Amino acid sequence: LATLKFRNDNMVLAVGREASRKIQEFSPQELSNFTWALATLDLCDNLMLRAVAEEVDRRDGEILTWDPQSLSNMMWAYATLAVKDDPLFRRLLDGSIARIADHDTQNLANSSWAAAMVGF
Repeated sequence: LATLKFRNDNMVLAVGREASRKIQEFSPQELSNFTWALATLDLCDNLMLRAVAEEVDRRDGEILTWDPQSLSNMMWAYATLAVKDDPLFRRLLDGSIARIADHDTQNLANSSWAAAMVGF
């Protein structure tokens, strides 16, 4: 829906509430896609964003193995929505730094822009 620029807030919120309940089942890419969709729709739902941040916190040890695109897209999404969450950004940046050689130029640009936008 976000790619199509279709916005139905009731549907997105219903999907978000269900996703929040199942967030522990999401892969890193799915967490990234979820936050990207919220940002693309300019839908800043604190409950959903908090659920993602808490899940990232819960998986702290795994983050160093997450793919660079998922990390940079999550940072981009939170920055686009102007959500400053220092512990979340610290974890995502730590994961990015651990895999810095694997980043392509787009991931590097997105991560740098996001960190700058939230003053990190």
